[in-house]
Amino acid sequence: MSTSLASNLVGKNLNGWQVDKKLSKEETTGGAFSSGYVVHDHKGRQAFLKAVNIEYAMTAVAHHGSLTDLMNSLTEDFKYERDLLVFCGKHRMDRVVLAIDSGEYRESGYAYFVPYLVFEYCEEGDVRRQTRMLDPGLAWRLHVFHGVCVGVQQLHSKDVAHQDLKPSNILVFNGNEAKIADLGRSTKRGPNARFDAEGHCGHIDYTPIELHYRHYEADWNVRRKGADLYMLGGILAFLASNVHFFSLVLGRIPSTHHPLTWRGNDYKSILPILENATCGAIREVVASLPPEVQPDIQNLLLWLCNPDPAKRGHPRTLEAMIGSPFSLERIISIAARVAKRAHILAK
Repeated sequence: MSTSLASNLVGKNLNGWQVDKKLSKEETTGGAFSSGYVVHDHKGRQAFLKAVNIEYAMTAVAHHGSLTDLMNSLTEDFKYERDLLVFCGKHRMDRVVLAIDSGEYRESGYAYFVPYLVFEYCEEGDVRRQTRMLDPGLAWRLHVFHGVCVGVQQLHSKDVAHQDLKPSNILVFNGNEAKIADLGRSTKRGPNARFDAEGHCGHIDYTPIELHYRHYEADWNVRRKGADLYMLGGILAFLASNVHFFSLVLGRIPSTHHPLTWRGNDYKSILPILENATCGAIREVVASLPPEVQPDIQNLLLWLCNPDPAKRGHPRTLEAMIGSPFSLERIISIAARVAKRAHILAK
């Protein structure tokens, strides 16, 4: 068992939060350098506590550079996430999992303090753990997708890019209320924004295809919001057909143009090949879906997962002369429509 303070908080009281249980990594949405706990306050309200494990991080990556720089980086990452969550809370983003408290815990005998964030508790867990994912119908799954679209739109409307949309970061409350979790690697447009370096975008298994080819768009909206849209399409593929969309695409790319072997430097030149692979993957995703919902889901995937990041989104929104070309309003309307259609089919 780890001797770090952040890994051994059960039984302790952190500013009124009594720590009841430590969660496994599979039960949390935190990063590699954090531990998750179930806690409660004096009213009995349960919550989820994310503790930053500075000691573990310092031990694991000590050989990569200055310990002082690492300590400063971890502390700044924590403050950035905390402040971003406060920002989202002020703008009432009800489809984003927000922090309800934060602080730093210290205890004599331990060299490192523990920064922590407290979130509303989701006993049901992320979408992968829902028993309703086993149901043959699509109504619940598409309702969840609609909620995720609303959450992404809430973030994008305030120039926040999530950058790590994946099934484990989609939590389900009260049976069918989807919320986006883990803003730990999100970025906000503006000067001195963290996590805005070229190539940065969450877990490699869900990273947008252009980044696998080291193609980085100069425009922030295209680079960041366009990346979120690609990952949103991956969420739809998972919910609709229980598949990992990017793996399907990779399996259709000729070996000469696979991201691990391609040595070119003109991403635009290989777009026709990637478009062909993407269309093949989409056909596989929708092949077994009911004909009543198949066209809409196919179009949503085509629009969201276009390998050209500048062309992601609803075509009419992209062509509009006013408003954001990456607005999800039309996508949200279609998501609501197809979810309602699936609900009618289930009756």
